Amino acid sequence: MKYLYNEKRKGTAAHIWLDGDTACRMLSTGGIRLGNKEVHDKLDHRRVCLMCENVYKKLKRYVGE
Repeated sequence: MKYLYNEKRKGTAAHIWLDGDTACRMLSTGGIRLGNKEVHDKLDHRRVCLMCENVYKKLKRYVGE
């Protein structure tokens, strides 16, 4: 799984990255800006965005994983 976050800001949540947008769609709708954020393979002890988590769980149920 891939995550979007700013490596320099330790207190921020990581967003689940799904091929060009976050799972919670905050990036494409303007809720967050890309700025200094990068896509990473590891969480680096960060919490995951609650909306991303909920959307991802629904996607997994829908796809049947």
